[in-house]
Amino acid sequence: MNEIYPIIGVILTNLLGANILYTYYQNRIVEKQEYNEYLFFILFFNSLCWLLYAIITIDIYIFFSVILSLIGSFGFILNLYNKINKKKLIYIEIICTSYFIYFMTIIYFLNFTNYNVKMVIGIVAMLTSITTNISPLLVIKEVIQENSNELIYLPQALIGTLNLSCWLIYAIMINDNYQLITNAVGLSMCILQVVVYGYYHKRNKVLPSDVLL
Repeated sequence: MNEIYPIIGVILTNLLGANILYTYYQNRIVEKQEYNEYLFFILFFNSLCWLLYAIITIDIYIFFSVILSLIGSFGFILNLYNKINKKKLIYIEIICTSYFIYFMTIIYFLNFTNYNVKMVIGIVAMLTSITTNISPLLVIKEVIQENSNELIYLPQALIGTLNLSCWLIYAIMINDNYQLITNAVGLSMCILQVVVYGYYHKRNKVLPSDVLL
């Protein structure tokens, strides 16, 4: 019974990740809009951190929950690297160099010291996850400014709530503070989106009596 929560989490995480990547690629191709494409570097780095954490802690659930987003974000980075102009290329190279230094440092500590590498990887993974988890605050800010809930995709927020609830329960069961804090923040953001959506949906709902007036 204890395995049911992380298994559901793995399935929902990969479904959400696949949907986000697919939607992003489609919008980018069809609409040709400007996006903050550096978010994929954060996603890639975050996935790598959790992959390392999964390997060190021998946690197959975390491993299979990040592998899809790792491959997808890496593919996007390769595509971006081939098409980006030289002016922005330097920023990508700086980011990639920083990643390389980080992982070489981790490998050094793993092989030549007795330092608690799990703590370092856990903290870095947690902080990068929190960075992405609080991004809905930007959407909520726009919703409040425009007095409309159209920017919030309710099905994704509801699935995210269920997904992160499963991961939070799993973190409590195995007593993992890094996962606990990460998923607690993410779950709070999903619940906040649902509450804001419901509030503005009710507020903007036009009643027949209002129309007559």
